[in-house]
Amino acid sequence: MEDYEMKFADGTVAYSYIRISSSKQALGDGPGRQIALSEAYAARHDLKLDETLEDIGRSGWSGANVYKGALGRFLDMVSSGQVSRGSVLLVESLDRLSRQHPIDAQVILTSILTSGVNVVTLDDNNVYSAESLREDWTELVRIISIQARAHGESQRKSNLSKSAVQKRRALALEGKAKFTTNIPAWISQHKDRDGVTQYELNEHADTIRKIFSLAKDG
Repeated sequence: MEDYEMKFADGTVAYSYIRISSSKQALGDGPGRQIALSEAYAARHDLKLDETLEDIGRSGWSGANVYKGALGRFLDMVSSGQVSRGSVLLVESLDRLSRQHPIDAQVILTSILTSGVNVVTLDDNNVYSAESLREDWTELVRIISIQARAHGESQRKSNLSKSAVQKRRALALEGKAKFTTNIPAWISQHKDRDGVTQYELNEHADTIRKIFSLAKDG
């Protein structure tokens, strides 16, 4: 349902949900763009805007935004009735809510909608409600396809990342490359005359041994 067909009651609260997957993305325009979209929509529809829901560095693919993030707290508020029926959840797109498998992403979305809370996707100005999806169940097919595409993209990125890590690990074991530059402070890595990377304990290792010894002794 397009936003121009939706009429919100006076005093309706809109909860702006902002999510980015990594803290590094916070340095870009992602959060600012999402906030600006929420503010513009709320102003256009005379909604009372709540901007407390932010998951910065919370993955939608792993579900961290639900298990230990702001979205999970919002879901608890919805189920307990702290979020009133008729309220609105503003998200840039459906994949901000979840990039989990569609069967899991559907649970998140439908739990919100069946509690009487509407979801607005700001990238296309669609308004989702339990009533609109009951009237036109074919929208569920489109939603599932969006969720499946988002999940597939994240799965592909994860597979590529795992492959790259495995390759770096194999090269490191052969001494042909550094596995990571962010190694523990008590390990030094350097290349020998043949260009092979070597690893060895440094002067900080005694401190670590002391820590474990003290912990063992209580």
